Amino acid sequence: MPHRDRSRRLKELVQVRDLQRLRAEGEAARAAQEAKTRHAMLDESELVRDASAERWRMAMSESAVMTELAALWSNDLKRRECDVGEAVRAKETADAQRARRARDYDAALARRDAIKELARKAEKADARKQDDAALQDALDQGTLRRRT
Repeated sequence: MPHRDRSRRLKELVQVRDLQRLRAEGEAARAAQEAKTRHAMLDESELVRDASAERWRMAMSESAVMTELAALWSNDLKRRECDVGEAVRAKETADAQRARRARDYDAALARRDAIKELARKAEKADARKQDDAALQDALDQGTLRRRT
């Protein structure tokens, strides 16, 4: 009976590990989506910055550029550079988070697979013990019949 208890507990643990794996898989998917969003935001901020830089270059190339206008374009370009820097940091953070979540998922999968294999072996051992017990009972019954 204790072996069946162990087998049952291991099966329950497999279910827990599978739930942990599903949770890790969901978190990995969310982190991947967040990284994708951050990459898109970086691309967008780089486009805006490049457009601002082009407008500033065009303004500076005109012969009659006003210093106030040049200063405004320069300030806009600085703001866009800051935006790109923030987007780069956000993208890097999201990439790191995605990598962490992928490692967490891999670890949860490995733990689940290990306990599943252990449960399979325990169940197989239980079945073998039951077969041995049934065989022993059959042998005992045969021995009793011969004596009588």
